[in-house]
Amino acid sequence: MTRLQATIDAPLKLSDAIDIALEDFKIIRLDPRYEINMSKWHEPDMAYDEASGEDRPACAVCFAGTVMARRFPLDPGAETNPSCGDFSDAWKNTFNALDYLRGGNVSSAVGVFPNSGLTYRNALAMDRNITSPHIAEGVLFIMQMEELAADLRKVGA
Repeated sequence: MTRLQATIDAPLKLSDAIDIALEDFKIIRLDPRYEINMSKWHEPDMAYDEASGEDRPACAVCFAGTVMARRFPLDPGAETNPSCGDFSDAWKNTFNALDYLRGGNVSSAVGVFPNSGLTYRNALAMDRNITSPHIAEGVLFIMQMEELAADLRKVGA
């Protein structure tokens, strides 16, 4: 099976994975072709358009899905996820780690991201609650994810 090629290499550190996803999240959340939905990886859906008061087609994406949308040759109408075989193992691990990290679950992210540089005990100490990106247009989510990335960088992860 041919795997999709990203425009960048998969990150080697959890902090770098967060940085990439945050950059993509900030761009994709403003793109009307997409709708942030943390329960869907990259899936065609409908979104409410406040201007018209009607539903419109949109691709639902989670935090990791914003990376799929921006860094891979995917049409917004395409449905995919880390398990479908479209992605390299390195990207699959990155997406699964981001899925845990967006909720502040560093200890679980370490389990799916080889060579993270963190022991489970150290990762468990870094676990925290992260606010939903749907609150206050994602501003608090972005701030908390930036803080998590900075904390991970401090320990070399």
